[in-house]
Amino acid sequence: MTFATWPALLVIDVEGKGTHPPDLVETAALPVRDRRPDKSTAGLAAKPAWADVAERVRAFLGNAWICAHHAHTDYRVLAAHLPGWQPTGVLDTPRLAKATLPELGTYSLDKLIEHVQPDLREETCSRLGGPTSRGPGPRPRCRTSC
Repeated sequence: MTFATWPALLVIDVEGKGTHPPDLVETAALPVRDRRPDKSTAGLAAKPAWADVAERVRAFLGNAWICAHHAHTDYRVLAAHLPGWQPTGVLDTPRLAKATLPELGTYSLDKLIEHVQPDLREETCSRLGGPTSRGPGPRPRCRTSC
């Protein structure tokens, strides 16, 4: 298998209410292609109910790899709301950072962003519960994928 034949990589973030499983309030997914965000995706025009978008979310996620900060939570919530959905793999940013950047000592999302300093000036994303985009310029203290 070469990189060209691998399933897509999606950076994801879910927000939910405290029920078990959590009620989804918002789901964001940002495709990554050639080590950069894929800006060709479009979000939904409104903020519909989960039942109205669940199959569209399932189709969008497909069998991609997913990546998130504390990914077990995002995976568990999505899997509970999308029975039978299974990503190809799950990447957890704190675990990945601990293995590759042991000198950091702390692995909060803010600390990782500060250390890696990704160029987010042109970042846009698709919120599966409604579109959003960021204008040019640095973005202070991001906490989610979008």
